Parts: sequence; structure tokens; C-alpha cells
Amino acid sequence: MRYQAPTQRDMSYEEIWLEAKDGIKLEGWFLYQKVEPEKKNTIIFFHENAGNIGLRMDWFEIIYKSLNCNIVGVSYRGFGRS
Repeated sequence: MRYQAPTQRDMSYEEIWLEAKDGIKLEGWFLYQKVEPEKKNTIIFFHENAGNIGLRMDWFEIIYKSLNCNIVGVSYRGFGRS
């Protein structure tokens, strides 16, 4: 199973919802560092047009752990729960 919550890979996160200009709601995750997240850089990650946000866990883990930054991952419109 590839769709996993970030907590399964020792990453803190909150589910977020963004509203597009036309009113469509987009699912997202805010993955934040455990120590002083407000002092960390944040990368915005838009996944490609297939699958869902959970299929990007490998990328999220690499970025989160190697760059010690926060990530806002947003699902592509029409995929996942967006």
C-alpha cells in the first residue's frame, strides 16, 4: 500500500484545504518540522496529474528529512479528494 499518512514516516502534518478562485476545494497536507517549524523554509509541492497526494510520500520524505524544511503538498485538481 503506497497511500500512507506522513506520520507513518515520522513526519508531523496537518490536513489542509485550499479554495481556488472558482470555489473548487483542493486537498493538501502541511508537513512541518517538529522543532521550531516557524523558523524553517517551506516548499510548495504540486504533484502531477495522476494518483493522489499519498503516492508522493517518497518525495516528501526525501525533501522533509534532507532539507529540514516544511512542505505544503497540494493535490492536483480532480485527483485524490480535490
